[in-house]
Amino acid sequence: MKFLTRIIAAVLAVLPAAAFAACDTKYTTKEGDTLFSIAE
Repeated sequence: MKFLTRIIAAVLAVLPAAAFAACDTKYTTKEGDTLFSIAE
C-alpha cells in the first residue's frame, strides 16, 4: 500500500505540470496523455 500511495502522490505532484505541457503540445508521452485526461 505504501508503494501505491507514493505513486498517487507523485501523480498529483506532476499533474499540473503535465496538464500545462499537454496544453502546450510539448508533452506527448503516454504518461502525459493519461495525466491530462485525469486533469480533465
